[in-house]
Amino acid sequence: MGNKIGRRRQVVDDKYTKPQGLYQHPDIDQKKLRKLILESKLAPCYPGTEECALDLEECPICFLYYPSLNRSRCCMKGICTECFLQMKPPDATRPTQCPFCKTSNYAVEYRGVKTKEEKSMEEVVSISVCTTFACLLTCEMGLSFQKFCIMQEEQKVIEAQIRIRQQEMQDEAKKMKKIQDISSSSRIMNPVEVEYCDIGSSSISGPFSTIILSLASDIDLCSFMNSATFKMHYTNQ
Repeated sequence: MGNKIGRRRQVVDDKYTKPQGLYQHPDIDQKKLRKLILESKLAPCYPGTEECALDLEECPICFLYYPSLNRSRCCMKGICTECFLQMKPPDATRPTQCPFCKTSNYAVEYRGVKTKEEKSMEEVVSISVCTTFACLLTCEMGLSFQKFCIMQEEQKVIEAQIRIRQQEMQDEAKKMKKIQDISSSSRIMNPVEVEYCDIGSSSISGPFSTIILSLASDIDLCSFMNSATFKMHYTNQ
């Protein structure tokens, strides 16, 4: 016959066979709860503490520390008895889901206080998970940094293209203004066409010549010489 492997039973003080007041449990069957705890089917209702210690376990629901916890059959997550009773009330008509992995028909078992081997194994798993998470985070950050650098380079290229386009527009505007200035200047400085008048070998003399020379800059010389006044004066001479 082989050896029978059973739960590690422990002597439990009667005061830990009933809830400690973490929640209100008006519908709890106290006798049934006491029997389950004494038979090591549920963890004793130890009062939780907020201070962490090496020989205590943290309940992930209430975040308090206990000497021992129940284990979810589906995912082996720990949970204190009062939180379990809160998650799965005795009068529930529907199957309760595991609060951790969402498996239906949530149930727990009590295996007693963790042995050193179990704690060591959990520490190894925890370190492995943390290391994996750190590696994934580092890779993600590395990829994010590379993406950020690429975006920065693309932004620089776009800004350079904008600056080049702005410079081209400024140069084009300057050229257009220069062309307009040259066109305006050519219209102002265009020489006046003077009608050629042939007066033969005649020369202008006398006091009237002074008047002609003084008005030469303002009056069209040819028009003046063709006028009746000039002809009369020149004939009298």
